[in-house]
Amino acid sequence: MEKAIMGKRLSLSLVLLFVAVSCSWGQEQSSEFYEKCMAKLNSYRSFSEFDVFYTVGFGDYPADRGGITFSLGKQIKDEFSCGLLFGLEWYAQHDKERSFIDSNMLVPIGINMKRYFVSNPRLIPHISLDAGYSIPSQNGGFFVIPAVGLGIGNFKFQVGYSVQNFMDRTVTGSERGVLTAVQIKAGIFF
Repeated sequence: MEKAIMGKRLSLSLVLLFVAVSCSWGQEQSSEFYEKCMAKLNSYRSFSEFDVFYTVGFGDYPADRGGITFSLGKQIKDEFSCGLLFGLEWYAQHDKERSFIDSNMLVPIGINMKRYFVSNPRLIPHISLDAGYSIPSQNGGFFVIPAVGLGIGNFKFQVGYSVQNFMDRTVTGSERGVLTAVQIKAGIFF
């Protein structure tokens, strides 16, 4: 009986030892993995962009609008960057029959991705995609803006096609509409 108890204690001790070694090895691996990931993320060059834009609307809802955007992100490779986008957007109300939008100011929040075509460090052509959501939610909606542009030193110029989902408030009710526009953007990055 005593041998059986000793055998169970030894078995339990070995299991506990195995679990302790496994857990400490796993923590070392997790810690090492985390440190490698953070080192890689910190090796990417951070950037900030400040842009001013104006859009010329067309289609069913030809609304001109203007605004500013600010992006914070990381340049993952020489050819690619990704960042968070924040902004303010002002809409003009054109149609007296349709209230078009309750507020003439929206706050776009989203992501900004760019693909650079680096051939000269002073002239950098790029393609860009902004995607996100504009608030307040009763007026705003999803937006997507593909664009082409050129960086000259720390200055950036860009032309894009803006598609913005919004709530159309008419006399008879409300329905979702889509604003389409050509967007012209200029800014600086650092």
